[in-house]
Amino acid sequence: MDKVKRVINHLPIIAVLLLSLFAVLPLLGGGFFPIHDNTQIQRVYEMGNALSDGMFPVRWSENLGYGYGYPIFNFYAPLFYYIGGFLTLLGLNALLATKATLVFTMLLPGISMYVLAREFWGKNAAIISSLLYVYAPFHALNAYVRGDFAELLAYGFVPLAIWGVYKTYLEENGKHRWAWMGISSLFISFLIISHNLTALMIAPLLAAEVLVFSILYFKRKKKLPLHVFLALPLGILIASFYWIPALAEMKYADVLSVVGGGSNFRDHFVCLIQFWNSPWGYAGSASGCIDGMSFQLGKFHIAFLLMSVGVLLFLRRARRQWILLAFLLLFIISLFLMTEYSKALWETIPVMKFFQFPWRFLLISSLSASFCAGAVIWVIEKKIVKKEVFLPIVFLGILLVAHYQKFFSSQAINADPSEFYTNEKQIKWTTSKISDEYLPENFKVPENEEDVIGEKIAVDKSAGEVSYLDVRVGEIKADINLNKDTAVRINTAFFPAWHAYLDGEEGMLASSYGVYSLNVSKGRHRLVFSYEQTFIEKLSNLLSVSGVALLFAGIITSRRKNHDKSS
Repeated sequence: MDKVKRVINHLPIIAVLLLSLFAVLPLLGGGFFPIHDNTQIQRVYEMGNALSDGMFPVRWSENLGYGYGYPIFNFYAPLFYYIGGFLTLLGLNALLATKATLVFTMLLPGISMYVLAREFWGKNAAIISSLLYVYAPFHALNAYVRGDFAELLAYGFVPLAIWGVYKTYLEENGKHRWAWMGISSLFISFLIISHNLTALMIAPLLAAEVLVFSILYFKRKKKLPLHVFLALPLGILIASFYWIPALAEMKYADVLSVVGGGSNFRDHFVCLIQFWNSPWGYAGSASGCIDGMSFQLGKFHIAFLLMSVGVLLFLRRARRQWILLAFLLLFIISLFLMTEYSKALWETIPVMKFFQFPWRFLLISSLSASFCAGAVIWVIEKKIVKKEVFLPIVFLGILLVAHYQKFFSSQAINADPSEFYTNEKQIKWTTSKISDEYLPENFKVPENEEDVIGEKIAVDKSAGEVSYLDVRVGEIKADINLNKDTAVRINTAFFPAWHAYLDGEEGMLASSYGVYSLNVSKGRHRLVFSYEQTFIEKLSNLLSVSGVALLFAGIITSRRKNHDKSS
């Protein structure tokens, strides 16, 4: 009987998971599909190679950048690729690892929104909020059109980060205070490592949440709620290994080149009509009201949002009323930031240009509309019907899925095997042309495929020969036999973490057009060329470890105190 009750109790989340499967149907067959950022499988492959060679944290891709390599995982949010990379260590090829990670990424928003919405609107209402969040058109856009899998993963962590801070605030007696603060900080750190721009977008919301809950706690308890206040900085501290080098070492790569040009925010504002109706397409964003991709919010999302405004009249408890008002305000702000009415704000606040596309704030709109829908169902259950209506809600969920599922499909399916995406030509030339902004600013980009490098260490044949002893991501060992003094070219893109040791002594590396060379005298020499993390990278690693250690120390100390009190 207890087992039956447990199953019945978990029916809502089971319904969410089962109905969410229709969003990932294109991923369950063979092959893959074309996307704008058609580099995802290759990045997972490169991450897997680096992990298998013992590099951790992974900062360098060996073969991207026309074979010269570059520090993509130092700058581009790496969590999606870590998950996929570790799956390749378990034996999956890069294609299957990418698809498996993508399935998890697509299903996570349903779970995370369910957890958040249930806290305020109950289990049944959370079904509708979850399905609206999973089937938001923007979610489909990121998955099957843009292919921005990092942003897609962050989309799933946003509700959990909000929920974690709220649960930390609720923990008043101190028994599980550190545990909830730890959960909250971990979700915040996952959000940062998933996608830095999404984390930057959500940061003001989380900061406001922390501030409001701290004030409320102080009013009731007359003491500072350090457990609430520390959750956000602790999450930021744990993610230090990624975001500190990403900011501090940006000058060594051409990452700022993506701001402006085709990514100039002025060309990508959304017209109001597009939120209601814009044709679904697989092309790109353009200036004006006619785009090759859709920016619709979703008709059910808009309908529920409008109904939630009326729901305010039925809410008598301050907690639900204020949280609904907050999300409605959040929706209005996100809508404003996507339209040209906010142009002056974009031009005034320097950090806004890094978002590149105002329509990125569809994430906030989708989050707000989905959450507010739960309030409508809560009022129907509690105020109108006055009983739980699980089956009708599931039926409504099926209607939602039936309406939105058409967006969750790819333009085409390519039946190519994993090797097609990970062969040398594909990675060093085709993929590298798509994304080369992580190379040094003065790097001389190859003009054709024949210019892509073949050897990591290049010596003129008339000057001598190279015998490789070991080639791994982050280290090359080779014997060099020269019949005259010569400049040995090391075909690796410049980055200050690289060091060369000749016969055990560090050599003086030179750089021309962003590529290394080393003057070597006549004779036989042992060359070791290795990636040694910079001071900034080592410091950021230490800060992350310190954050995790602080978290565990707090949990252990808190548990001991509680044990001593109970005994």
